[in-house]
This record gives sequence, structure tokens and C-alpha cells, in this order.
Amino acid sequence: GLLAASASSAAFFQYGNFHVADARPLHPNCEGRRRKVIVVGGGIVGTCTAYILLERGFQVKVLEAGPRDGMQAASAGNGGTLGVSSAGHSLASWTNLQKIADAVKQQWKTVSSEEKQRQGADDGHRKSVFVDKGVLLDPDFILWGLCWLKLLLFNKDRSHDGWKERNITAQQNIFEMAERAGCSANAHMTKNGRLSAEVLPAFGGNVLSTAEASKLISPQECAALLPALDGARIAGARYIEGDGVGDCGAFCREVAKVCEKNQSCDWLYNCGAERLLIGSSGEVVGVADEQGQEHRADAVIVCGGVGSRALMKTAGIFIPVYGMRGYSVTLPFRADARRQWVPRKAPPHCIVSPFSLYIAQYGDRIRFSSYGELTVRREGTPELHARLDALVKFLFPRSEEFLDWDAAEHWHGDRPLTPDCQPLVGLTARRGLYINAGHSFNGWRESAISAKLCVDVIEAGTNHALGPIYQPLV
Repeated sequence: GLLAASASSAAFFQYGNFHVADARPLHPNCEGRRRKVIVVGGGIVGTCTAYILLERGFQVKVLEAGPRDGMQAASAGNGGTLGVSSAGHSLASWTNLQKIADAVKQQWKTVSSEEKQRQGADDGHRKSVFVDKGVLLDPDFILWGLCWLKLLLFNKDRSHDGWKERNITAQQNIFEMAERAGCSANAHMTKNGRLSAEVLPAFGGNVLSTAEASKLISPQECAALLPALDGARIAGARYIEGDGVGDCGAFCREVAKVCEKNQSCDWLYNCGAERLLIGSSGEVVGVADEQGQEHRADAVIVCGGVGSRALMKTAGIFIPVYGMRGYSVTLPFRADARRQWVPRKAPPHCIVSPFSLYIAQYGDRIRFSSYGELTVRREGTPELHARLDALVKFLFPRSEEFLDWDAAEHWHGDRPLTPDCQPLVGLTARRGLYINAGHSFNGWRESAISAKLCVDVIEAGTNHALGPIYQPLV
């Protein structure tokens, strides 16, 4: 329980026990042999990390718990946004604490039948954060909360430090990797901007001032850019240049194929990591998988998203990473509607406020994603899948004209949240053990840049290669 979790993280007030010391630099070819690195996790972060390691000349083994072409955790069905125009989320604020508290209160609230009916439309759709009561008794969440509190009270929020430059650099790195891997087209990667749409007040949207309304392009102009918005219950949208979009799951699959063709790569599917192997001097020397087989290497990089927390515990290290589950539904356009509803030029993606609905079109498919759920349950919540479907049909009354709902693909995955939503990258307290996890809402955009920086750390032997933003807080 809590005592066991506390024992493994005596320094959790310091944002996890990262008492980092510089290590010996590790080069691809040293002392007459190729250096081997194990990457734990084959989602977007692990895939990018493996790709960079192979480019640098390392021998690489990837341990992926899921099947080939599987729905890897938070990577497969996410919103797909590669934005540069906003500072993004940070949980280190009292406002976000209030949102979580309100969501918890809702769990105990008795809801009348009239209220349940009303939540199927109008401002009932505003609710986008859901908290399972069991989370509040979870020792790992309690420790995560203590790290969050320490960050809020004593540390500077890093999420706003040079965010514009960071976002542009991160976006540039993921697009460049797609070009090098030859998968830009298959992953539908474009930089065609973003529509920030506002729902009509009559359907639960905010009442905008005259000045705010004047900044919106009309619903007709929105539909000209993204035809799926034709007939949507929106007042209009702001068009923002520079933001990008791409199919994260398709990117993972394509880059993994490139890695597997490399003779220096051994990519194992259905091979979940059970524990880290500790050497006689306290260093990490490999990984034992769930079948009991031991895999040994010169270094191990943990890129397992939310699963990284449990694996790091086996080496006595607590990391403040907790899952916030997201939901999406991906729908093909009806064959008889594609000529009208699928534009020749890739459209911008769209975010609909105040319902926090993300829309990304990938050729003849379109994805709607939303919600943040804190839960201890392993499986998804059917009610939230149904709620998302209802939200899409409510905002897009014409959706059944052009979308094939019988072929809907429902997905859920856990975003690996850190208290300030910044990833943990680089050296840890154990020699031979590195981390590249905790990317929160930004794993798709920041996966390539964090992979590059993590491999820089391995080769340099110091976290100084990271710069201030990606340094673990201590």
C-alpha cells in the first residue's frame, strides 16, 4: 500500500527520487564492440527513441507489450495535433485542482432523471473531466499529488518558458523524422493550420463579446476549409496558421517497419517488461520480461508511458507519472459521400470550445477525441464512449449523412501525466538506466525531440545536454 510506495520513493517531495549523477559516456562503438541499448515500449516515444539510436549506430532491442500493428496505449488513437500556437496544458495551478475537485464531487452527487436527460445536450456536454473515486485511495496517485503540491508551492512552472520556440522545434523534429523515414504521406502529416471553433450559445456555447465574435470566420468559411463542419452547431472559428496534424498510430507503425528492416534492430512484440535487472554495483544491466526471459544490454531506456512507473519501481525509483485516459472515435466517410465531404487538399484540424472536442481528418477518415478520465480501472468506460458518440452527433446533426457509424472505431488510451505536463528525460539515479516518459498531452509532438535529447544524454554522459526545460526537477 502507501507505506510500500513511500519506501520506494523516500524523496518524492523532490518530484521523484532523481538524484542524478553524471555517467560514463556511452558511444555506439566502444572497446571493440557495438553497444546495445534496450528500449522499453513501442509507442510513439519508444519508436522515435529506437529510430534515433539506430541512426546513431547503436544496437537496439525494443520490448513492446502489445501485438504487431496493435493499438499501443496512448499512441494509436489520440487527437493527432502537432500544434505550435499555444503554451499547452499545465496542471500546476489551483484552477486545475478545482476542476478535479468538481469532477470528484460529481461522483457522489445524486443525479436526477431530468438532469441525466439534459446532459445529453446543451451545457451537459461541457463536462470533460471525470474522476473515479478509487483514484483518491491509490497510493501512486497520492504520491503524484504530493509531487504536484510541491511543484505548485515551491517550483516554477516550466510549461511557459520559451514555449513558442520549444513547440516549433518539437514540431520540426517530428516532421523531419517522418521525411527521413519516408512516412509523411501514410501518416497524413500536414501543416495546414487549426480552426478554433466556438459552439453557438443556444447549444451550450459561451456568449462572446462583440470584439471576440468579430475575430471569427463564419460557419460557411469554416465549412469551406473543413467540409465536415457544414451544418455544425458553431458560431464560427478563429483560423490559426502553423499548427500541424498527423496520424500518430500510422506514424508508429511505419517507423517501426523501418527500424525492423535495420539489421541492428531486434523488435519484440507481445513482450512486456516485468522488472529491471540490477548488477552487482547497483547499475541496471537489462530487463526481465513477463515470460521470465532476461534481456541484457549496456543501457536501458524506459519509454513505457504510464507503465514506466511500475517498471521504475523495480529499480527503487519513483516517477510522478499517472494516467489520464482519453477517448476517441474514428469514422470513415460513407462511400457515396466522399466526393462532397472529402476535400482534395488536406484540411486544418479543429478544436471545438467549450466542449474540448478535437477533430482531425486523415484522408477518408475523421477522428473525434475528447475527455480526461482519472481511473484505477484497466478497461475503458463504455458510458464515455457512448457519451462521445452523442456529443459528435449533437454538434454535427448531419454526421449520419456522410459518416459510416456502423464502422466506427472506438479507442481509449492513458496519457502519462507529470505534475507540470513536461516529460522526464535522461539519466536517473541508477547507472545504465535512462528515462524518456511522462509526455502528458504532448507525446506526439515532443516524441522526436525528446528522443534526440535522450540519446544526446547517453552519448554525453550528462543531463546538461537536455537544457533547462527537460531537466528532471530535483
